[in-house]
Amino acid sequence: MKLHAPLLLLLCAALVLPAAATRRDDDDAQEAREEAFAKLLTGARMTGWFTDSSRPDAPPAKDSYVISRCEKADGDKWLIESVIGESGLKVPLYLPVKWAGDTPVITLDKFAVPQMGTFDARVVFHGNSYAGVWNGEKHGGELMGRIERAAPAQPK
Repeated sequence: MKLHAPLLLLLCAALVLPAAATRRDDDDAQEAREEAFAKLLTGARMTGWFTDSSRPDAPPAKDSYVISRCEKADGDKWLIESVIGESGLKVPLYLPVKWAGDTPVITLDKFAVPQMGTFDARVVFHGNSYAGVWNGEKHGGELMGRIERAAPAQPK
């Protein structure tokens, strides 16, 4: 059977166009997920608890972080700017975020945090909650908590 060029082009287009449209839809959906993640963490307070393997009998300790800014950088890297304690010191960290379907996961492997050490971690975000595991050079544990809007800074 001999196919004519116009018919061959139509058949090729019928095979390629749905794949291209699916890719565009996937790209749009991923962009929307990334925008939602940035919005979730920008101006947020992560408040929860963590365990420490160096104190296995201790109850979970309270923990809190304020994220002043979260934005996608290059590739899977995200700029997450944390406010440290009462000093208000902003520490910018470029953290890799992987996606498990529609779920963002901060994924650290031998990641050096200035003045704190080197860490491995997996922190999953779902709705207004987070949970994960972490390991430092001499200890590790689990963590979990809620994500809330941080109180605006009060003028001094």
